[in-house]
Amino acid sequence: MSALRAVLGAAGVAAVAWGALLLLDRPDALGSVLVWAAGGVLVHDLVVAPVSIVVGALLARVLPAGARAPVLLLVAGWALVGVAVGNVLSGQGGKPDNPSLLTGSYVAAWSVLTLVVAVVALVVVLRTRQRRTRHT
Repeated sequence: MSALRAVLGAAGVAAVAWGALLLLDRPDALGSVLVWAAGGVLVHDLVVAPVSIVVGALLARVLPAGARAPVLLLVAGWALVGVAVGNVLSGQGGKPDNPSLLTGSYVAAWSVLTLVVAVVALVVVLRTRQRRTRHT
């Protein structure tokens, strides 16, 4: 496993170095990058983390023990994707002079993703329940 960690670590360091080199070519963008980085931390700490804690606590009370972990993990992954694409879902990011920027039906894609996450969570819960009843 340490070889895989080394490869992943090297890829991460290379990505950061590449980003730093690109940022050096555009020193005017440094302020924008810092604002986005600080904004990401604030959105996580003030919105995503508290909402995740509340939703997790509510789901933990409602879901049976065998279903908690898979459902909570899938909901967390779904929420992270939602935060990552929130600006596209809200229609931001497009420019009137460039209609080719937001050409897809992103709300429809988000709805399909939501349905897929729900089905996967249901399948995982049912399979976990089925395995437990076989071993009991």
